[in-house]
Amino acid sequence: MMTMSQKRISISMNLNFKLLTLFIVTTFSISAYQVRPSEMTPQNITTLKQVVNRYPLSKLKKNLRDFLKCCKPNRMVGTPGHENASKRILELINKFDPEKKGITYVDNFMPDIDSAIALYRNDFNTLVEGKIPKTNPEYIKWKSLTDQMVFELNKRRGIKGKNIIWEKKGYLNPDDIIVVAANFDNVGHNKKTFKILSKSYLPGADDNGTGVAAALSLIEILSKIKTPKTIRVVFFDFQEFGFLGSKAFIERYREDFKKKNFLGMINLLMLGYDTVDNDLEKKKGNMKLYIRKAGVNGHQEDLKLANRLVSTGKRMTFSVSFKIEPNGFNQSDHVNFWSAGLPALTFSQNWESDFNEKGYHSENDFVERLNFSTFYGSFQYISGAVISLAYDFL
Repeated sequence: MMTMSQKRISISMNLNFKLLTLFIVTTFSISAYQVRPSEMTPQNITTLKQVVNRYPLSKLKKNLRDFLKCCKPNRMVGTPGHENASKRILELINKFDPEKKGITYVDNFMPDIDSAIALYRNDFNTLVEGKIPKTNPEYIKWKSLTDQMVFELNKRRGIKGKNIIWEKKGYLNPDDIIVVAANFDNVGHNKKTFKILSKSYLPGADDNGTGVAAALSLIEILSKIKTPKTIRVVFFDFQEFGFLGSKAFIERYREDFKKKNFLGMINLLMLGYDTVDNDLEKKKGNMKLYIRKAGVNGHQEDLKLANRLVSTGKRMTFSVSFKIEPNGFNQSDHVNFWSAGLPALTFSQNWESDFNEKGYHSENDFVERLNFSTFYGSFQYISGAVISLAYDFL
C-alpha cells in the first residue's frame, strides 16, 4: 500500500510525464511539416490543396512570432531593429529550406531618396494644397506628415537598403517568372499630429509581419515541392519611405523581366485584420485584391492575373474571399511594377469596409489583435493560388 508521500511522488511523476509528452507532441506538430513523395509534383488542384492545407496554423503563428520578436523596438529603416529584421529573415529562410532547394541572395541598394521626397511633396500638392484651407486641422496634419517624411528621408541619405530574395527555379519553364513580395520594414505615426514615432515600440504584427510570415511559410512549402515555373519570393526594404526597395528591384530586373515571360507580381500586405463589428458590411473574411483602375494601361493584364488567382485560390479554403478591387490602390510596392508596365496586384485587408485604423502605423499593432482564422485562410488561399499559377491549374 502506498504512503501519502509515495502517492504525491507518483502523481507528480505522472503529471510531469504528461507535460513532457504534450511538449514533445506540440513541438513536433509545429516543426514537422512534410510533403509525401507522391505530392512533390502535384498533378491537380486536389493534391495541391492537400499540400497547402497540411501546413498547420500553429506553424504560421510561430513563424510570425519568431519574426516579430527579433526586432524591438521597431523595424524602422536605420534602427538596430531594422537591421535585425533582415538578419532574422535570412535565418528563417535557411531554417525553412535547409537543403537549399532555392537560391537565396541579398540585393544591396542605395535608395533614391530624392524620388521619395518628390513623391510625398507631389501627393501633398495634388491632394491637399489649394483644396483644404491652411487653417484647417487636416491641412496642418498632412503638412506635418509631409514635412516629417521629408526630414526622415534626408536623415537616411547614405543608408543602404537590402532586398532579400529566395528563388525556386522552374524545372520546365525557368524563364516564366512569378514574383511574390512582402515588405519587412515598418513606421509609426502619432494619430493626432502624424509625427513619426521613431523611438516607440511598434510591433508591426499586421503591417507587415503577416505578409512576411506568409511569404516565409510559402518558402517552406515550395522547398518541398517542384514547380514548373520560377517563383521568386522577395522581402522588400524601404517600403515605408516611398517604396524605394521595390523601385531599386525593378530598376535592376526590369529588362530581364521583359526579355523573359514575367507572369506578375503578387504583393502580400496586412493579411491578419478582420472584424465583424467594425466592418461596414458586417462580414467576416471579406478581404481585397487590388489592381489598376479600369481604362488605364495595364488594367487588363492585372485583371487577367487576378482572375486566375481567384479562380484557384477560392478552392483552397472557404474561410476567406478576396474581392477584386480595380481602384488603383497606391499604398504599397506594386506601384513600381505598374510604373514599369508590368502586371502587379496586392492581396490585403479590406481598406474600404474594415480598415485597421487603430493598428495601422501605430503602437497598437499587436499579435493579439489579429484574426488568425482570417490570416490562416488568406495564407491557404494565396499559397494555393500562387502554386496553381506555376502549374497552370485552372
